[in-house]
Amino acid sequence: MKVMQFLTKKYSPNNLQARVELRKRLVNLKLRFEQDPSNLFEELAAIEHASAQTKAKVMEIDLIGAVYAAAPMEYIVVLTMEELVRGEDLELEHLEEVMCKMWRHSGGKPGIIPLVKTEIFLNVSTVYCYECKEKGHRATQCPSKEEKKSEAVVLEAALTETVCIVCARREQFGGK
Repeated sequence: MKVMQFLTKKYSPNNLQARVELRKRLVNLKLRFEQDPSNLFEELAAIEHASAQTKAKVMEIDLIGAVYAAAPMEYIVVLTMEELVRGEDLELEHLEEVMCKMWRHSGGKPGIIPLVKTEIFLNVSTVYCYECKEKGHRATQCPSKEEKKSEAVVLEAALTETVCIVCARREQFGGK
């Protein structure tokens, strides 16, 4: 009987010791952006399982906080958006879902780190202007747009400032 008590005391940690160990495991969690986030959630499940074996329970809010602490900056926006959408109903599985989706959409594959980032360059000869219908520039950079502006200014000046046919004096019309 004494042997059983000794083994139980030695291998069954007390509440405080179990809480300290579990908190230490939570604090030491880390995730890099190129890593599969499901690894993080597997470790969280292991910590949650370990807490279930003792009297020291890890609350889900602690696990959610650990996700925020371990997640790289690239994930913080989607995690925050999920939190805003779900509110008080936010659960660990919601965070796992959005992180895994983001990881897959960003080209993540288990064990493979992308060596080259894809950049898109527009060839000037393929850019089409919707203003003047010519190739080589966009409508926001259209040279004919500037010409049209200057023509409009001249036309407006001509409409508002006229010369009287009778006395040859310049008159202002249009309320100016």
